[in-house]
Amino acid sequence: MKNGFENDIFFVIVALVLAFGIYQSLGTALSTETPIVSVVSNSMKPTFQRGDLVVVKGEEFNRIKEEDIIVYKSKNDQVNLYMPPIIHRVVNKSNSSLSTKGDNNKYQVKACIDSRLEIKSECGPGEETIDLEENVTAEQIRGKAIFIVPKLGYPKILLTDFLNAVL
Repeated sequence: MKNGFENDIFFVIVALVLAFGIYQSLGTALSTETPIVSVVSNSMKPTFQRGDLVVVKGEEFNRIKEEDIIVYKSKNDQVNLYMPPIIHRVVNKSNSSLSTKGDNNKYQVKACIDSRLEIKSECGPGEETIDLEENVTAEQIRGKAIFIVPKLGYPKILLTDFLNAVL
């Protein structure tokens, strides 16, 4: 019995090391620290659905143009702790920044963090509004969406939802 359990642990460790190695290698090959992103909302319907997996390629800011779909992080470190990278379409671009919007969103996304450090869409008294889609700079951008794998992002979403519920 002990031998079977040890084999199971060994294979889990090997699988994790391989997954990490593949992720790092893919990041190097695609010139980004975030080569794979799961779509966690329906903000980009019909282009992406919740649960789709998006492959991302690093792109220089001057090569990104309006209508490109990019992956980026918020300027706010607290937001980045609780929110995955944002995947939205570029709707306006200047020499130093750009604006994005989800295809399925009527308006650009704003958020605020309450006293419990939870992100919510409407701010209460004394809470600061955080603009997530205006003045996105080159430092925030992880890359441009180049490939979609439908539904393959669900395992990550389900695991994250489970861990958030337990913790």
